[in-house]
Amino acid sequence: MEFRVLGPLEVTADGRSLSLPGPRTRAVLALLLVHANQVISSDRLIDELWPGRPARKAADSLQVRLSELRKAFRSAGEADRLSTRPPGYLLRVAADELDAQRFERLAAEGDAALAAGDAVTAAERLDQALSLWRGPALSDLDTVPAARTQAARLEEKRLAALETRAEALLACGRHRELIAEL
Repeated sequence: MEFRVLGPLEVTADGRSLSLPGPRTRAVLALLLVHANQVISSDRLIDELWPGRPARKAADSLQVRLSELRKAFRSAGEADRLSTRPPGYLLRVAADELDAQRFERLAAEGDAALAAGDAVTAAERLDQALSLWRGPALSDLDTVPAARTQAARLEEKRLAALETRAEALLACGRHRELIAEL
């Protein structure tokens, strides 16, 4: 599976897009992805997605959304992807299945290469990292406060990668290429 948050939320399995019904189900998935491979409590999910709503109604809504996610994962042969773990839920995401994790790894490799004096490798890694972006992070969930917070964090990392890439291109003597972008 591949999970994409560097643009509108998208999930693919074996090259086909997974159908995720409704913005609230997508928002639940986004929050689970932000905390991939960690248990996120039911209370936190409810507080983030249904602030001010009566607890019982919000808990019922959460269960419906989780059921929809499980159904989508089952349709892709990934029934064990989402599990219940007290006090909440765990979404298992393997290395490099989440584009944000790949971006952060590649950007860190670019930073390290530049710090080691290898501007060519730094530029390559940063180009790879930045190519993962398909638009503003989680752009289809901008009404969800937790998604906006995560999107802002990722945007800061994207800007830092752009700055480091500019330094790497200058160090490589690729000034003309950089001028067009600036």
